[in-house]
Amino acid sequence: MQNEKKSFSQVFADRLRLLREAQGWSQQNMADALNVCRSTYTRYENASSSPSLELTQRIARLLNADIRFLFQLPTDEAPLVASGDGGTEFAAEMSGEERQMLLCYRSLDKNEKKRLFEELLAHTLEKLPSEEDF
Repeated sequence: MQNEKKSFSQVFADRLRLLREAQGWSQQNMADALNVCRSTYTRYENASSSPSLELTQRIARLLNADIRFLFQLPTDEAPLVASGDGGTEFAAEMSGEERQMLLCYRSLDKNEKKRLFEELLAHTLEKLPSEEDF
């Protein structure tokens, strides 16, 4: 695994793209919603330009994200998640879809996390076989 350090602006750009894609929005959708040119928005995701703090706050609200998620630098020392068997699973060992889901989950506030977890649990329980199936 190559230990590549990303700049602050690249972390912001990557997370911005991740959240936009998780919402199913195009860059043009985002640009329109923010009242900026598509080329301006594209530069935010390419880390060649940064939005103002006011615009960043609007972006976070638009994407239903905690603004701290957009600015939080990852730590290479800590595992991304702990596995149930006491081992650790690092981001490099996760699929892209798993990383995207975890990052999106981490962008939610406490109440949204709880609601999502409850819905996921209910959905999972529906899929389990009944006692009669054993």
